[in-house]
Formats: sequence, C-alpha cells, structure tokens
Amino acid sequence: MMKNYNKDKTGLELAIIGMSCKVPGADNWREFWNNLLSAKESIHFYTDAELENLGVNKSLFSEKNYVKAKSVVNNKGSFDNLFFKYSIKEAALMNPTHRMFHENVWEALEDSGYTPDQVNGKISIYAGVGDDTNWKAYAMMKNMDGLLDDLTLNFISSKDHLASLIAYKLNLQGAAYSINTACSSSLAAIHLACRGLLMGESKLAVAGGISLDTSIQKGYKYQEELIYSSDGHCRTFDDAASGTVGSEGSGVVVLKKLSDAIEDNDHIYAVIKGSAANNDGNRKVGYAAPSIIGQTECIKTAHKLANVEAETIEYIEAHGTGTKIGDPIEVEALNLAFNNNNNHHCALGSVKTNFGHTDAASGVIGLIKTALSLKYKKIPPTLHYKKANSEIYFDEGPFYVNAELKEWEGNGQPLRAGVSSFGIGGTNVHLILEEAPEQAYNLVEIQRNRVLTVSAKTSSSLKKYLNKLHTFLESEDVNLDNLIYTYRVGRTSFNHRIALEFKDKNELLNRLSENYGRSDLFADVTKKKKTVFLFPGLGSQYSGMVKDVYENENIFKEKIDGGCNYLKELTGEDFKTILFSESEKIEKQKYAEPLLFLVEYSLAYLLKSFNVLPDYVLGQNIGEYAAACVSGIFTFEEGLKLMILKSNLLNEKKTDILLSVFLTEEEAEKFINKKISLAAVNGTQQVTFSGKQKEIEDLSNQLSEMGIMNSKLQKKHIDYSNVNDAFKKQFISFWNELSLNKMNVPFVSSITAKIVKEEEVTKPEYWLNLITETSRFYNSIAALTEKENDLVFIEVGSGNTLEKLIKREAVSINKKATIINLTRQSKDNAEDSNVLEKALVKLWYDGINVNWAAYYDKCKYKRISLPVHPFETNQFPSEVEPFKAMFETKIPSSAASNIFHTQKDEIIVSEPIVEEDIVLDKLKKIFKDFFDIEEVKVESDFFELGLNSLNGMLLLKNIKTEFRIDLTLHEFFECESIVDITSKIVQFQSNKSHLNSYKTITI
Repeated sequence: MMKNYNKDKTGLELAIIGMSCKVPGADNWREFWNNLLSAKESIHFYTDAELENLGVNKSLFSEKNYVKAKSVVNNKGSFDNLFFKYSIKEAALMNPTHRMFHENVWEALEDSGYTPDQVNGKISIYAGVGDDTNWKAYAMMKNMDGLLDDLTLNFISSKDHLASLIAYKLNLQGAAYSINTACSSSLAAIHLACRGLLMGESKLAVAGGISLDTSIQKGYKYQEELIYSSDGHCRTFDDAASGTVGSEGSGVVVLKKLSDAIEDNDHIYAVIKGSAANNDGNRKVGYAAPSIIGQTECIKTAHKLANVEAETIEYIEAHGTGTKIGDPIEVEALNLAFNNNNNHHCALGSVKTNFGHTDAASGVIGLIKTALSLKYKKIPPTLHYKKANSEIYFDEGPFYVNAELKEWEGNGQPLRAGVSSFGIGGTNVHLILEEAPEQAYNLVEIQRNRVLTVSAKTSSSLKKYLNKLHTFLESEDVNLDNLIYTYRVGRTSFNHRIALEFKDKNELLNRLSENYGRSDLFADVTKKKKTVFLFPGLGSQYSGMVKDVYENENIFKEKIDGGCNYLKELTGEDFKTILFSESEKIEKQKYAEPLLFLVEYSLAYLLKSFNVLPDYVLGQNIGEYAAACVSGIFTFEEGLKLMILKSNLLNEKKTDILLSVFLTEEEAEKFINKKISLAAVNGTQQVTFSGKQKEIEDLSNQLSEMGIMNSKLQKKHIDYSNVNDAFKKQFISFWNELSLNKMNVPFVSSITAKIVKEEEVTKPEYWLNLITETSRFYNSIAALTEKENDLVFIEVGSGNTLEKLIKREAVSINKKATIINLTRQSKDNAEDSNVLEKALVKLWYDGINVNWAAYYDKCKYKRISLPVHPFETNQFPSEVEPFKAMFETKIPSSAASNIFHTQKDEIIVSEPIVEEDIVLDKLKKIFKDFFDIEEVKVESDFFELGLNSLNGMLLLKNIKTEFRIDLTLHEFFECESIVDITSKIVQFQSNKSHLNSYKTITI
C-alpha cells in the first residue's frame, strides 16, 4: 500500500541525513543499533579485584549499598589531535568531551555525505554539553607552569566554547551555540537547530550533545530518594525500578530541510515533523522535580506544530529514567497529551535501560534510536521490564511498554514516533518523527568499469580505512554507483589517496583485500603538482570527435553550440554537422582549424568548471591559439574569427608535403635549403621536413639510400607554411582590431621553447612566425619539465597525439611528469565520457581537487551512509584526580605521534613527534646560523636566501641531525620555503611507526 506522505505536510519538515554516536558498548550507530536489537545491556560490573586495583578500600565496596557498576564509553582518551591541528600540549589539557565531540561532528558530517568544503552554503552547530569542574580543576593544576596561556586553556576546557571551537576548526560559518539545559541539553540543541534551519540561517545544521565523566570510575554508593539505582540496572517503568545509572555518551545528527534533502537526493534516516520546548516554571513541588502540566503542554504543542493527531503516533522514546517519581509523572503527562485515548495503542521505550542515563547526551541518543527504528521498521525491546510500576496508570491511556523486539508494520500511513527529553530545572523538549518518504530512484546497476576514489589524512589511516570498507561491504548491500558518487562529492579529499578500478562488488572486495596493505600504491599529494594544458595542432581531429562529451556534459555542449552558431554567422556554414558527421570536410583546413580551436577551448572551459585550472598552457602550432585564448589574451569569439581568417587565407595556397625523419635537429640542418624547410622538431631524434611534392620525394629517396628511416605524413593540411605579403597584411590588419587583454596564465612558446612575454605575444609578428617558423613543441615540453619538478600534462583536445609524443621521449624528460588525455583516439571504441571520467580520476590521484559536484551536475545518484574516517587513536588522560596533579611532573614541551594511556596520567609514546611551531622555531635558528643573517621569514624562498646545490648538502646535514629524519637531497630541494620543509618534517614523523619501542612520560 502506498503511503500518503503529503496528507499532514506543513512544509516545515526537517530531514535527518547524517548521524554518529559513541555510547557504552558501541563506537558508532551501527554497533549501537545491533546492540539494541540484541537486547544488550552495556553496563560493566566490577569484580572486587578490579576495585582494589583502582584503589577502592575493601571496607567501602563491601558495604551493602555500594554498587559496583559503571557505564562508560570505550577508549574515551583517544583523540586524533593532528587531524584537527591541535598540539600535544593542547590535546592533553583539552576536556575529553571536546576531543570526542570534535570527532563525532566530523563523523556525522561524513555519514551525511557532506563535509564543510563540499557544502554550498553555511553549516551551523548546536552542542548540548554540561559543566565539568573536575576537568577544569585538573587542567588548571597541570598548567601551573604556564604551558598554555590562560585564554587558550579556557577555550579548550570550558563547555561555553565547545561549539564555537569546532566551528573554527572545521570552518562552519553558520550559528554556533553551546547549550546547557541539563538532561535535555542535546534535544534542546536539536530543537534550536530546527528553528535555525527554518529561519534560513544555514544550509545544514549539526546538532547533538555529549556527556563524559572525567573522574576516576569506581562505582557508587546507593542513596534512597536519589536518582541512581540500588543494583546498577535501569528498570524503566518496572515495579522494581529504583533509579538509573550514571552513564556516558555522545551523539550528533545532521539536519537539512526535507525539501532540500529530497531535491539533492540525500540519504534520509527519518523526518522531524515538528518540535516544541518549554519550562515547568514553578508548577511542581521543587526545582529538580518534574511537572505533569509542563510535560503535557510541551508534547501537545509539538503535535500541533507538526500538524499530527496523537492517534497517528505509534511509539514514544521516553525520558524514562527509572525513578519512582519520574516514570509515573511522565506516563501521566503522556496520557493527558494523548487525550487518555485507550482505544489507540502506542509503544513506550527507553534507551536508558541499555546503559543508563547519558545526561546531556540522552536526548540525541534517544532520537538516534528512534530514527533508526523508523528506518529499519523495528522497535527494539526495553530491558528489565517484568511488571508495571504500581504508580503508573497504563489503563488511562494508549501506552504499553515494548519489552520485546517488534516489527513495526504500521497501518498504511507513515510511521510516526515521539521523543522526549526533560531536564532538571524544568526545560522540556519533545520532537515528532516520521519515517522518511519513499524516494524515487530508478537507476539500474549494470556491470561496467568503475573507479573507487578514497583518501585519508595519513597513510596509516588510509590502510585502516580500506580494511574498514572491506568489512563493511562484506555485510552491506550497496549500490556501487552511489558508493563512488558519495566518496567523490561527499568526502574531503585528503593528501593520501588511492584509486581502485573494478567492475562489480566481488572484484571490489578483491581489490580492497589486495591493496589495503599496499601503501606503495598510495599517492601522497602533500607537495602540490602544477598542471599544464597541452593543446594539439592539426591532424588530431576526426569526424565525431567529442560527440559523447557533447551529449553528456551540458557546459561543454553550451560552449560548442554557442561557438557553432557564431561560426555560422561568420561563414553561413553548419560547423556542428561537420564536427559530428561529415568526415570529409573536417579534414579540410578551412574547417579543421576553427573546429579544433572550438573543441579545445570548450574542453578547457569544461575543465575549469571542474576546478581543474592550468598553471601553464602550451599549444602545438594552431593549438597555441587556444592556449592564448585560455590565457586570456583574446576572447573566445575573437579566436574563432582569427581561425576563420587564417584557415581561409592558407586554404588558398597549394599545400606542402610533410616528411617525418628520424634525425636530430643538428643532423637535419644540412638537408635544409630554399625548397626544403624544417617544419617541426618532434623529439630528440625526430624531425619533420616541409616542401613541394617533387622535392620531398627526392629527399625521401636520398635519406632511404643513406639508411635513414623516413615516412611521408598523410595529411591534407599542415600547420607550417610560408606566407606572402598579402597574407601578412590581412593578418596584421585583423590582429590590430583585437581587444587584447592581460595574459593570466603563462604559456611556453612552441617556437622559442621559452615562456612567452606579454609584450611578445600581443604583437602580430609572433603569430606570423608561428605559421612560418620551425615548431619546437617538443623542446618546449623539455624546457618546462626542466624548470618544474613535478608536472601534470593534460592533453586538451581530441585523441592522444601529444601523449604518445611525450611518452615516446619520456627518457629525455622528467620521469615524474604525468600525461593525461581527455578523449578517446579515433579508432578507440571507448566512450569519450568514460575516458573523461578516468582522466579526472587520474588528476584527482595526482593531487588536483576535482569539483566532482560540478561533474555530477544533474545526475540522480544518491548520497549513502558509508564508513567514516578512521581517526588515529592517540591517547590522552580522560579520568583524572585534579589535586594529585599538583604534585606530578608537567607536560613535556614535545611529545609524540603514537600515544597510549595508562591508569595514571601518563602518555606512552612510540617515537618523538615534532610539532609545527617547534619545527619552525628550530628551523629558523638553523637558517639564521647557517646564512649568518638576523631575521628569517617562514615564507622566504630558499634560493633567495642563498641556497644552492653545494651548500644545500651541508644545510640538509644540519637539519637531518637536528630532527633525526632520513630526508634525501631531492626531497629537500622539492621544498621552496621553511613552511614547506616544516610540513615535510612533520609528515616524516607522523608516518613513522615503531610500535614495539615505547617511552613513558608522566604528566
């Protein structure tokens, strides 16, 4: 039966599109959900031996009212400080809630398929968090020697700065609120986030809360009338309930307007139909007591704002603390809010029965549970329920406690649920949730070549991630095209990258298992490469070239259509038909030149839309016109007019014949005369001669007799030609009418093999020489590769003529140069769109951050939930005793990359890590001493300081001695400034791993 999702629609619905959580027994939402389904209680009960090891007096834990229970999250001292750019000193004194919430926010964003650099709009953050005087006192005691300034210490330890600190680190530019309404803090944060989104304050909202106990966990003494239970279990709504258990947890959801989420084809866990919040005021017996009236009003208001009838709600995730007073009041308020309708049936549940009360995080944890229940259409069991609390009047309303796993089938309408969170002090919050609408998704998955692109912050993280993804795919059924799409448009491109080609899921699993340990296949793009756009000349064109790109890329299509329309205005001829179907005409120079210019410029324009921009442009003969246009010297329309003029004038001439010969340029010079010209130098041992047919045939015979390989080029046109005075006069006249502009991108001349100066390239004589002078395109490539260490060459045209030329001469050029072509060869059966996609993947792999969102514009792929980034598990203190800190040694000025935490406040390091600020200071001193200068700026160029290949070896020796790193001279000269060498040193230290050699530092 089709459900009517529009019946009660208000237009104010919000979608939950991402989530993350860390709770006792589960490090992510999938583990959390599995624990709920299996009715797992994640509360630890100490043995006597454990308590003795913790220093608890036996006489104390032997007392009858001592409860040997704790409920804590796993590994709460773990924090990837370098991911968020915190120093060891800052991380060690940072409140553990801050550390964990940083990571949870990032995980929730990744889960949603959006990270800050991928969102076209603002992201706001709302963080529910309580105070932590224990940690504040500890941090102050540890900072007695002033390792951090007081302001920084306050930022990283105070709840008030949690949201804004993360906003700063992640560049979240929407509103940032840290919220404390006691137990209801996280649900209050979500309520406010909903309001902010509806007011248009941001595109996305990240909201949730966290609560960690930073004191040493030892169990507790039960006291009657307080909220903690007598046996360490939380028995919500049960007659044996005596309270809850103090617990820890963190949860974050990512919210977006439902209409936007549907339009953007986002993955939607559930819909927030409406929310309400209020305060009890003094309508109760005491400040900490709950209020029936306050809770009832809050729930009824939520129903009204959501435009739903209470009878359509089939599940309530209750606040449910398991206290003798709280539970009966909550059910009474629900009965009133549901009009005491006992003809309706609504399940009650509380996640607190699984691991206790997570305080400020309890609301968002309940929300995540409920959203997953709606997604999977199952209601998990509420634990420990045997017999109803005698003070709860279930017969006066629709509610029953769901004590077993239940399939949630519904009654033909969208499934709906309510979530409550009530704070000490009286701030009540209630949300109405609805199952996500059925999204039309008709893409059929076919077997084809695909490429998975995955990146991570470090090489070790990338290894872990590939293993994590392999495990995920073994148990999850996902659409592979959606998987590729999500990684490209929904994840940040980090510096350590891998691209894996596959056809189907089995092949992908094999590739992952083969490669997750192969760090030699990972690209490290920390050092950015420069890109060179190469524009081929005549002879590279063929009928139907780029047709597939034209049909699939709107930006390219628009530029081709505009160019063809303009050419028709100029000539009256239909160039589009010639381009895609008339194979004979496209071989004629009068058509080939304008069309090659049009195609090459349009491809460059397309690349620009993908954020692939050139650092240099270089053209082969007429390709240099496209290079000049891309550089900005003349406009697109002027370039087309110039091509029409040039091709028409040259087309009137009798065409010369070309002869390709295996000779060096020096050897070729003795064959040049008035009738034989050197048209091009195509490599270290290949040249092209030009002349009339008889003279070329005579030369060919002469060379053959000498045993020199040669062949006539089967071209119906040539780039090289002699021109007469009439041609020169018309060309110069037209050139002088151009509105010449500043050169924005430098390009190398294919005549001089040097970077063109602006005053040269704006004169018509340069372009006449391009027609008449020898083309030294190969020399231009060689000169550029000699100037730059690492280059990515992109052949911006049809086929791979230039790619073959460069690869053939690869021995003579920089071997690190990468050559990428964008379209297929004329005889290749591959689709141009597939060739283009693979080219973009190669560019991404080489460090160019492709704008994949632009590439996938108008595509109907869907963002999906995938495993999140595996953070490095550096360990810092998390459970502390403040006043002991006064008598311990302080945090060292430098610490480590691989860090493990012990029972005491210790950091165990596997090797020294060099923090960036320390590296900079030490490097500046080394440079000042070496060059005997008073001041060194971090951005100063090495060579401006006087560095050369001779003294560079001595300077490198000093650096290697100081930092104990194995840095080669080549790697050293790749760096251009102190900032570059600093990054290199930090990277070297971060990627080392001596896991069997530890050093302990007590803080």
